[in-house]
Formats: sequence, structure tokens, C-alpha cells
Amino acid sequence: MTKQSPPQGPMGDPATELARLVRQCRYRMPSANGVMSQEVAAHLVGCSLQWYRRLESGRAADYSEEMLEGVARGLNMTDSERYLLLWLGRGRSAPGRHPVTEALGVSLLAMVDVLPWPAWITDPAGVIQLRNRYLADWLPETAGSDNFVTWVIRDQTAREKLVDWKKTWLPAAVAYVKMTMAIIPKDERVQALVRELAKSAPARELWENAAVERIEPGADIAMQPLQLLRDGSAVKVIWTVLTAPGASEARLVQLIPPKVKKRK
Repeated sequence: MTKQSPPQGPMGDPATELARLVRQCRYRMPSANGVMSQEVAAHLVGCSLQWYRRLESGRAADYSEEMLEGVARGLNMTDSERYLLLWLGRGRSAPGRHPVTEALGVSLLAMVDVLPWPAWITDPAGVIQLRNRYLADWLPETAGSDNFVTWVIRDQTAREKLVDWKKTWLPAAVAYVKMTMAIIPKDERVQALVRELAKSAPARELWENAAVERIEPGADIAMQPLQLLRDGSAVKVIWTVLTAPGASEARLVQLIPPKVKKRK
């Protein structure tokens, strides 16, 4: 069976992204014919073929949480994919915009400064508001960039400095943008980030033809350690994004080296 093209529509449009996510998860399911049919998928989900086809068509509809949970179970979605499915299908949206600097207390700023690995604070679109000295020390190539996500996606130096860029770092960055767009789709800064992503052919290919497997909302983006070159050697890190305490819009981002062994 020939793989169907993903639904056409603007990147970030909730209905289009919902259809794209569901379709890619169906493609991934095992099938004797190569690609699982919509008929089989509908049976696994527990819905009519007509309802399932409407889901994959990219047409907006009022999908119930119960039915979307059935889709997640039937297509063996990861926790991250299920989370994204519910955001896209239920039309949720985050509270209104708040200044990134709200309630960024002295203690939080001091913590970023003393962390012994690269750390910075961004708004939801990845724009860096504050960075510690270790980001420049570990990745001096980012010095001229005000957005780490955009740097990962589009900068040539990122492809050279980030080990397995196309297989690990790029999917993680695209997944972050997908999730952020689902949560605050009308935010102008996030829409601009999506437009930047669209300028990169590899990133756009991932957006249109890959499911979301590498993020856990509110915690580690990459569940397996990533690697970057530091002083010519590959160093493992875990790219972690957390909501900053007391600041609804700020994100605390860190590249944390995993512990080699526990202390006795």
C-alpha cells in the first residue's frame, strides 16, 4: 500500500496538525501490507470509518476527550503524543500573555548564574532572556543567537557542533515547537518561530512526516541523552525545559550532563 501524503494546510493549524499526528502514528503501526489501513485503525480505535476518515482529513470538529483517548490507545501513542493530541483536538489554549520578567526573583536569577552547566531563561518561543556563562563556554557558537531553538534548527554551526544533529537534536527542537504551538497557537512569537522552522527543509520534513516521540511536557525534552562537541570530545547532556517558579511564561532551560554513577 502506498503511503498517503499528510494533509495539506498551514503549519500550526490545529486541525491540520491533529490529522498529521494521527496519520503518522497509523503509519507506524505494524501491518502485513506495509501501512495499516484506515479501516483497521478505526476498528482499533473503536469508531466508525467515517469518523476516523474525518479525523485524518484535517477538518475541524468537536472531538470528545473520550474519543481522543480511544485514538491514543488504539494507535499506541506515547505519553507525549497523547498530550499533544488532546491539546489539538480539544481546542485548549493557555492563559493570556504575561511578561516573561514577571516574578523572576533574585533567587531564580542567582540560581541560573551558579548552575555548573549551560542554563538560560526563555519565553515560550525560545527567545533567550538571560543566560549563564556556561552556555558561552560550552557552545560559543550560540553567542550571536537570541533563540536556542532557532539556532538548533537553522544554524550551520549547530549541525557541526551537535552530535547526530539530524537524528536527535533536530527532532527534539521540532517536537518542542509543535507542542508550544499546540498550547498557545495564537501567540505571535510562537507563530514567528514556526515560520523560521519552515525555512529549514529537514525541519519541515520532520514537522510534516514524523510523530512526536521525544518530549515529555514540562520535563526532559530528550528522554535519551544528546551529545555535543566540547573541546573536540563528545559530551552527553539532557536538554531539560521547566516552567520557572512564579513566572507563568518563563522557561528554565538546561543542558544537564547525566550522572555517571551514584555516590555511595
